[in-house]
Amino acid sequence: MQPTALDDIIEGKVQISDDALLTITLCTEMTDDELLDTLRKMDHICDTSGKGFYIMFHGWDDDPRGLWDIPEAVALMKKIVEMGFLSVLHPVDPPDNQPEHALAGLLFTGAHVKAIADGTFDRRDDGSISPQIDVIELMRAINEANERCGRQCSPTDPAAGSGAMLTETLKRLRKH
Repeated sequence: MQPTALDDIIEGKVQISDDALLTITLCTEMTDDELLDTLRKMDHICDTSGKGFYIMFHGWDDDPRGLWDIPEAVALMKKIVEMGFLSVLHPVDPPDNQPEHALAGLLFTGAHVKAIADGTFDRRDDGSISPQIDVIELMRAINEANERCGRQCSPTDPAAGSGAMLTETLKRLRKH
């Protein structure tokens, strides 16, 4: 596989600043092996930085529908939930430093991905969605993702896997 920006971070060629917004773009053409390799790299970065990723999806740019209305996009979200990606995704809340117009509707949190995969969201008047997922259910799903991610990313240490997202979810809930 070709080296990626994730490799540069892992190898220390690129440093993550405290205010960095980590994003990953998944493409429709990615194989299961490529998705798993991406998950492993993201897990390593989450473990070392304590930060989660926001996710974007590439391949449906010309489709006027929202990703939640595209069966292939929903299938990809179901697949990445099953693989354990919730372990490395920022659990809730879009970034505070995101301008209202920049990347609107393009950055997804773990709650968005889980809600789209499960079909548990409300449609807003502006065409976007609002995840409707119980906080306890989200925490349970992240915990399961941590276990799956640990088995897939660290087969010699199945208890491994990024617990950073569960911790981050708890911190954010305490703020509200």
